[in-house]
Amino acid sequence: MTGQNIQDLGVFAVGEVPETLIVTLKGTDGNAIDLTSFTPKMAITAVEGTAAAGLASGTISKGSPETGGTVEYIWNADDFSVAGLFRLQIWADDGTNTIASEVFQYAVESVTTAPSFP
Repeated sequence: MTGQNIQDLGVFAVGEVPETLIVTLKGTDGNAIDLTSFTPKMAITAVEGTAAAGLASGTISKGSPETGGTVEYIWNADDFSVAGLFRLQIWADDGTNTIASEVFQYAVESVTTAPSFP
């Protein structure tokens, strides 16, 4: 049995909101999926820490062109409002088929002091 591949998105400060996450959904042949008849969805789970109210309430949409297989997630401030370790996954379905991305992980840390520079 092999484990799930987890892609690390990095470490962010509480209150930081990164650029839009863009993911390409691919079939088993490695080619991008035509998402014309698919609906994109996503979920974020707190692995360590407490999930904030509003977690994963950003905007998810198909990229353009829909035949390119991209899904875009515009982060919400609530996705980074509490410290912790989070995992997310994006998928799309057409009522018959579901195509999922790899699992992504990101950490949010409290920044309590400003860096000092000489």
